[in-house]
Amino acid sequence: MGWDAEFRCGACGDGGCLGFGGEDAPDWVRGPLLERHGPVLVRLVGPGVDRGAVLRVVRAAWPVTLPQAAGLLRQLAGDGLAGTPAEAAWLCGRLAERGVAAEAVPGQDVAGAGRPWGLPG
Repeated sequence: MGWDAEFRCGACGDGGCLGFGGEDAPDWVRGPLLERHGPVLVRLVGPGVDRGAVLRVVRAAWPVTLPQAAGLLRQLAGDGLAGTPAEAAWLCGRLAERGVAAEAVPGQDVAGAGRPWGLPG
């Protein structure tokens, strides 16, 4: 997953690229997305989730320790991890590739959409 930010001047029509990257989007990109579209919570669905598969997805997605990954697994199994709509769709897709059912539902708390999804930046 990647991000980019561009602008176009309404007065003169000029524009340019503010930045782009393949890593997690910076706060100045994520913040406006969360404010405009609201956070989306990713939650695991159904009983008997393969915890090992979830841990593999989380560890491949972010540079986290095993205890941090276990914490993210608990969040996914509980109230959910909050992120932007694109982040939520991406994570649900990664989980689905490992045979793990997850849902993305509208969240309510923009402050809860940490980086990445509850980890310190």
